[in-house]
Amino acid sequence: MKIRRGFVANSSSSSFVVAFPKGFIPTLKNVQDYLFGPTPIIWEGNEVSKVTTTEAATRIYEDMRGQTPNDQALIMETLENGYVYGGVDYQQYVKADRRTEPELYEAQKEAFAAVEAAWRRAWIKTQMTKMPFAQFDLYVFEYEDHERVSAALERTNVFGATPYAKVSNH
Repeated sequence: MKIRRGFVANSSSSSFVVAFPKGFIPTLKNVQDYLFGPTPIIWEGNEVSKVTTTEAATRIYEDMRGQTPNDQALIMETLENGYVYGGVDYQQYVKADRRTEPELYEAQKEAFAAVEAAWRRAWIKTQMTKMPFAQFDLYVFEYEDHERVSAALERTNVFGATPYAKVSNH
């Protein structure tokens, strides 16, 4: 299942599980200071699409306000769905034509699903090792490419100051 909030046709989105220090108090100033420090601009495609760290921090802060940190069900739902770069390549496993070789196609899909599920479990374990609940408060975010600030949050390394996991929901 893909997680989509505010779906727009032909839009991409990415979900993020982001680690903030345990006991982090989400205020606009704290979010901006923690993620960006003195950096004024995070993305500048052109003058119209320039995004300041104040704009980015405001969006992130607003999204944090409605969440309970460490919502394990939401975190797992986010990590278990969508595309993860570096994962198992579907094309390596599923080569048969579903119309002319339906049985082989189904067998290849099942083989892919088993390998992908094992890879995903290992990937999730690695992500949770980077972001243990005992040391961090984890929040989930989703950003789409159909609006200026949201596009910058999806496309840049905005969470690079802290451990995070990204899942593509294209």
